[in-house]
Amino acid sequence: MFSDDQIQRMLQSGESQTVEFKSAMRQPGDLARLISAFANTDGGVILVGVEEPSRIVGCDRQQMMRVFGDAQSRLQNASSSSMYFHTVEGRDIAVISVPKADRIVASRDGIYLRRGETTVAYPPSEIERRFTGGGAEASLRRLTELVEEMQREISKSNSLSNRLREWLISGIIGAILGAIVSALVGK
Repeated sequence: MFSDDQIQRMLQSGESQTVEFKSAMRQPGDLARLISAFANTDGGVILVGVEEPSRIVGCDRQQMMRVFGDAQSRLQNASSSSMYFHTVEGRDIAVISVPKADRIVASRDGIYLRRGETTVAYPPSEIERRFTGGGAEASLRRLTELVEEMQREISKSNSLSNRLREWLISGIIGAILGAIVSALVGK
């Protein structure tokens, strides 16, 4: 969370590669693109309820909570973005903090970057360079880590305790259904 002074400094400094003002944010896809751009660049802050040059118009909390949740669901490799509300000049603004990601963050609409104060599509050549950065050895290491992570997830889902739990629940449901059918047929 940012202090009042930090928010005021952002408002006074204006938009930059790490700060974006939005008077409103109604489309989750638009917010997902912004989060992708910040995460893929240096991270940053999105202030919703602010018009340029730093005029506070406020935002609807319920709407922003819905839009933020929907935007998060539209992201792959989503960073740990967070949102909270801050009161400025008696009005609520949404403060969305986006950390820099260590993996490429994609929205359903594509992959984005920040270039100064604007959000742009991530050029394919830069995606390739970022993915293969460090040469073939680094790429192979990242792929190996990904395969190992997937193997751990598969082994968790196939563990004996998970299977026993599923069988037990299925057995209980079967017994209850059997009792209900017997009661109905016996009448």
